[in-house]
Amino acid sequence: MIANSQERVTFLQWTEGNSKFEFYSPRIEKRDFASTDKSAEDLTKSVFIPTTEMAVTANKGGDILVWDKSLILEGVGEANEKRLIKVVTLNAVKDPKGPYIAITMLTTIHDQYLVCGNNDGTIRFYDFKFKVVAWFEDMNLHTIKSISFSKRQRRVAVAPPVNIHDDNAKDKKEEETTTVTEQFSCSDFIVADSSSCVVELQSQVFEAVESNKKKGVNRLFGIRSSISAIAVSPKNPYLAVAGSDGWIIIWDYERRVDICK
Repeated sequence: MIANSQERVTFLQWTEGNSKFEFYSPRIEKRDFASTDKSAEDLTKSVFIPTTEMAVTANKGGDILVWDKSLILEGVGEANEKRLIKVVTLNAVKDPKGPYIAITMLTTIHDQYLVCGNNDGTIRFYDFKFKVVAWFEDMNLHTIKSISFSKRQRRVAVAPPVNIHDDNAKDKKEEETTTVTEQFSCSDFIVADSSSCVVELQSQVFEAVESNKKKGVNRLFGIRSSISAIAVSPKNPYLAVAGSDGWIIIWDYERRVDICK
């Protein structure tokens, strides 16, 4: 198992017959980071990378700390213990409201992707070499708090064809272009943010061109203030909720959508 606090990462192991966990906490040093201020950023989430020996820990500086078994250095760790082998910056862009774009949610899916949710409301998928594969950035969400994937079959999002020059073509017609299609696929997933918005997303949203189609389907709108009144329609499956700062939402609880706000 892997767990983290704001400053430390701990690996734990339990074997049958033992009454206690065995654990260790690898070193994290300032020199491991690109800058000193990044080394002070709080740690947020940790996950193991499937089909590998690696684990990663995210921080509020937009980095991931990569843990793996490595050569034993004198006085550092024991055999089979993981050490910090590198720090990878995933969110390099500065947030105008703060120093960095923090990684607030971390998970894996399909034994293929590392999925990061960020405090600017974006979600990005990476391969296990930490190269970005897909991104969802036009949802108008706040800090990502939760990402949950469906158990149903993946949906394939097909990227537009890319034309490349083929030096091995036998004639001029073949030499003109060769079509390459890159594919991203994942199960449908639900995202929740810090303002209580819940959005359903599909892989096809990644390839959508029109901005209104890139936002997914809103399943629940956020409630950003205290609730001052609530009422249920006697004839229709409607729930009306009013807030202290002047908003009203009418919710269809059978279809699970808001019909007026």
